[in-house]
Order: sequence, then C-alpha cells, then structure tokens
Amino acid sequence: MTMITITPNSNQNPPPLLLGDKPQGQFTQLGEGQNHPTNVPSAVNFGEANEGPLVIVLQGGKGQEQPNQLGLGGQNQGGQQQGNIGNKTEIKELVNALIGMLQKFFGGENGNGGNKLGQGENGNGGEVIQKNDGGWLVKHGEYKKSIDGSFSINKGEWAGHTAKPNGQKGGFDIVNDKSGETKMNYQAPGGKDKIASPLTFDLNGNGKVDTTDNTKNYDINGDGTIDNTAWAGKGDGVLAFDTDGNGISGENGRELFGNNADINGDGNTDGHKNGFDALRAAALEKLPPENVARIAETGKLNEEDLSILEHPTSQGGMGLTMMVDGQQKKPSDLGMTEINLDYEQAGRNADENGNEHRQIGAGFTINGESRAVNDVWFQYN
Repeated sequence: MTMITITPNSNQNPPPLLLGDKPQGQFTQLGEGQNHPTNVPSAVNFGEANEGPLVIVLQGGKGQEQPNQLGLGGQNQGGQQQGNIGNKTEIKELVNALIGMLQKFFGGENGNGGNKLGQGENGNGGEVIQKNDGGWLVKHGEYKKSIDGSFSINKGEWAGHTAKPNGQKGGFDIVNDKSGETKMNYQAPGGKDKIASPLTFDLNGNGKVDTTDNTKNYDINGDGTIDNTAWAGKGDGVLAFDTDGNGISGENGRELFGNNADINGDGNTDGHKNGFDALRAAALEKLPPENVARIAETGKLNEEDLSILEHPTSQGGMGLTMMVDGQQKKPSDLGMTEINLDYEQAGRNADENGNEHRQIGAGFTINGESRAVNDVWFQYN
C-alpha cells in the first residue's frame, strides 16, 4: 500500500477535493470494478476536512482475480471499502491529475495559488514548465534578438512570446507578449552546441573554405559578451560591415553577414536565415534602385555594387570590409569584383573542426578567378 501525505498551509482554505481523514467521514468508492474500469467521477468529496494532513491511499486490487489492476481505497471508522478503476496506467494518470489539482491549490511558498514547476516559491497563478533537455527552443530565423539579450519569437510554437534572460547562465523566462505571464523556464544549450553563421570566403585560393577550432576571442552573437569561437582559417576571410556608423566594421556578430546580422542598425538582429540572405537584404536597402533591379535579375553583386557598399555609412555605404588574419581590408583592395548571392542548402556538412558549412555559395570572383564562399556556422562557447 502506498500513502501520499500532503500538509496544507495554515493560511489557506481547505482544497475542493478531500480524501476523508475525518473519523466519521463518508467514503465514496471510485469505479465499479472490472466491469467499469474507467467510470471515475471528475470530482469526488470524501467527507469534510479536518485538522491534520491530507492522505491519499493506494491499495492493490483483488490479487489473483485481477492481477493487472489497482484499486483506490479509503478507510473510515466502520471498516474499509475498495474499488478498482482500471489498469496501472489509468490509476497513474488519475493520481497525477489529483496531485496536480492539489499543487495548483496550495501553490508555492510565497506564491498566490500558482504552480511554477521547479520554482514553486515564485508561483504566479499559472503553470510554468521547465525545458532543460539540451535542445533549442526555436529554429534560426524564427526570432529577433534585442540589444538587451532578449529574443522576440516570431514563428513556430512559441510565436508571440519573448525569451528574457533570467539571471542564470544560459537561462531564459519565456514570457507571453500579451498577458505578461511567464510560461516556461528555458535553459539554452551550452558549450559547442552554440553556433553562429558568418559568410566566409576562400581568399587563399586553396579551393575550399578553411576554419579553425574555438581559438578566437570575439563576440560572435552580438550579445555584448566575448565568446571563444571558431573562425576563418589562415588566409581566408569573413565579410563585415559597420552597422552603428562609428567607422569600425565587424565589431561583433551583429556586424557580420550571418544569422545575427543587424543590417538596419536598430540594435536588434534582423532574423535572417543565413549570411547570403543578410547580404542580399543589405544590397536591397543600401544600393540605388537601378542596381537593385539588376541584382534581382542576375542574383549577383558586381564591382560597382561592392564599391558603393565599401563607402562609410556617412556616405551612403555600410563600410564593407573583409576580416582576414587579424586585419581589415576592402574587397576592392583584394581584387574582388563579384559575389554571387545564390546558394544551396547542404545540411550540417561539418568540417574537421566541427564547423558546419550549411549553405554552399555559387562563388565569388577575385582577380578574375572564381573561388568558394560558404555560410559557415561556427561553434562557440
């Protein structure tokens, strides 16, 4: 026999569901045995509340006659009655429902009737679930990141919610934008599960885009914290721009063409799915209409386009710069004359350092030679 004892707070009223611990309380039997295994009323009163703890008693069924069933019994002064309410799965589901009702009534230590799973002391009248299974809450492109470190979710199951940092490393409260209620506590994956995507170019001409392990100290996701991140390999480069107009390009991940890019300079990531989409958006925003029309037809940035984008923000450009081997160089100084914006999806496509070349570009032209450009999702921690 299993007994679950729940002691109510002295400041609260008795719960609406009572399992008769008053000596003279009337016992009402659940179920009708094997013939009616699921005949369970939705609310049952087992006598009136008395001082002392609330007790739920679980007893076995009729042994050999019904070896796979359990009964839910209660005891009064006159003796014991027993009923069967179906199989073990059904009794477990019923007990979980009963306990859930009691938890919601009693709430947390300092709550007001709410049940915040894992954090009962902060109950707020609703149920808050935990997600600590190491998975991501949303996909890339389903959110916009704000400068305060929060994420506005605009697609998927959690659309209409905002993930707000809760003070714990990698921890967020998922808050409903309309009601302001916290719906979930979420722990983001740590370590090398974190990835960020900048466009990376084969500048050294070895026929592939090279990467490093997590050896560069750089704020690659643009949240104001320096990360230990992978980067472009020796001789290869990452394309950057100046979003805040301070004359310095590539200060952090918001100034790289990738999933964290902030093209419009509002302090929030724009939610682009990858670096190619971010570069296309920049061209559409910054270039003259006739250039935009040509790009829409050809899918390519030409030498004139690159030259305009190289201009400082004060001159209508965006400070387009290539970050290569710790230096910053203009694309024109490197001999770049064309970037093709077309790409193919390649799945995870991880290299020897674990960095994922998820989007394979159609190439770029440098000194008359076609080279590789990929959107590489660098690991960081």
